[in-house]
Amino acid sequence: MAEVEPLERFVTINNLRLRYLEWGNERKSVMVCLHGHTGQAHIWNEFAAEMSSQYHIYALDQRGHGGSQWAQDGYERDKFVEDLGAFLDVLSLSKVTLVGLSMGGWNSLLYIEE
Repeated sequence: MAEVEPLERFVTINNLRLRYLEWGNERKSVMVCLHGHTGQAHIWNEFAAEMSSQYHIYALDQRGHGGSQWAQDGYERDKFVEDLGAFLDVLSLSKVTLVGLSMGGWNSLLYIEE
């Protein structure tokens, strides 16, 4: 399998500059991937390269991780969930498949409950 390089992008959400990576065709269904507590968006590289033929994939560096800004207002779970909601709103992503690892899984589940 040939390696597919993601696009690196940034967005400002809740007064934080967050990095995200993007793979695939914009005409495909959207998938948003959230890393675990000690991870960052690049943990999804191999997975996203494989799935990018079927999905338009976004992998977000959650607050204080990877290329995203450290947060002055804390790291409580609800802050991560608020960031996810704002990320989806800013990018106008209304129908997505959420994929989360560890902390990212919890954040996904809590977002869905809202």
